[in-house]
Order: sequence, then C-alpha cells, then structure tokens
Amino acid sequence: MNPHDTGAHDAHVHDADEHGEVGEWAGAYTLGVLDPADRRRFEAHLRSCDVCQSAVRDLAVLPGLLAGIDVAALDDTADRATGTAIERRARAELAVLRRSRARWRWIAAAAAVVATSGAAWTVVRELADDTPVSTTASAATMATVSRSLADAAAIGADARTWGTALTAEFTGLPERERYQLWTVDHGGAWTVAATWGPTPTGNTRLAGASSTPADRVARIVVTGDDRDDVIVDATLG
Repeated sequence: MNPHDTGAHDAHVHDADEHGEVGEWAGAYTLGVLDPADRRRFEAHLRSCDVCQSAVRDLAVLPGLLAGIDVAALDDTADRATGTAIERRARAELAVLRRSRARWRWIAAAAAVVATSGAAWTVVRELADDTPVSTTASAATMATVSRSLADAAAIGADARTWGTALTAEFTGLPERERYQLWTVDHGGAWTVAATWGPTPTGNTRLAGASSTPADRVARIVVTGDDRDDVIVDATLG
C-alpha cells in the first residue's frame, strides 16, 4: 500500500472515531450545556465535520424558541409546579447524560432546563486577527450600522416562521464582561437574541435568534450588561 494512502486511511479512521465520540454533542453544544473542556473538543471537531456543522445549524432554532418563553408569565400555580418538577428532573438527568451522550435525551433534558430558566443563547466563534468582517451573509437582509464602538460590524437577519434568525460578525469590540444582542421592534420592545463573553482578540462571529418577526424588527443593538451601554446600533429595513 502506498504510504500516502496509509496516512490518509489512518486520518479517516481517526476522524471517524472522533465523530463517533463527539458527534452526539451537537444539541448540548447548541444549548450551551457542555463543560469547557468538552466544548473546546467539540469546536475543534466541528471545524472539519460537515455532519456536525449541519446538525448545529438544524438545532439552532431550538434555543431561540425556548429563550422566548416568559416563565414569569406563568400565573397558574399548577403550571409553576410542573415547571419546577421538570427542571428538577432535567437537572438530575443532565448529570447522567454527561456520561451517556444520547443525543435526543441531551436535547430534551437541556431544553427543559433552558425553558424553565428563560436563558438566552448564542453560538460563538472567535475570528482570527486577520479575518475581515463580511459585508454579505447568508441572511436575507443586512442591517445598516448607524453607530459602532467596534472597529467593524456586520449584522444579518433572516425571517423564519418562529421569528428572526440573526448572524453577526464583529472585530475590535471594546472590552466588556458580557455582551448582549437585542432586537427592538417598532413599538420599542427589546428582546434579547444572544449573550456572549469577551474573546482575547475582541473579534467574534455569532448566531442568535429572536421570537420577534423579522418584519417587526426596527433595530438590532449590541450592548454590554447595561442596556444603556450601546456598543453597536443598526437599523433593519
């Protein structure tokens, strides 16, 4: 056998073995429940795995839908009791599922925790220092940036049946402990679509989701922890 063929075969076997171990983590990764070590391992695998990239894209809708649940609006005592029971059971299952890695149960348990906590979400990837911010995106509509404390910013919005899918790229973000991506509708209501932490370079590419329909989104805003701390302000439409 040609030595080059042997090397390619070994690499293929390694990739297959790696996918077999981490290929069921897409749901947990999308919902942000992987521990840091597993998250880094999955992201390294994700760079070269089309199957897992597709899985993450397919699952991206789930956290956005769950983040739109207003738990505080549950006035019925029975509903609150049910939610508490679901959360307690889900957290117990998560401890077991970190070992089992069964994909559909990962999603079910993690989703219950997210739904009962009302957490926002994001899928974030750090951009290299020399990566230019894209002025085009797969999103249907690019927002017009009217104000930015970042060196460069590009935000896209894509109408979905459940609301609005968002993609964004930033370079040179000013340092904050936490960033938030918001949609603001024509009536002035703010809905958080993503949250994330700082990166060493200040460069970030992310995907988020809002339950606000795209045709009702007037602005897309990036802030720090304080909503008055506006870092990027963009208009849509």
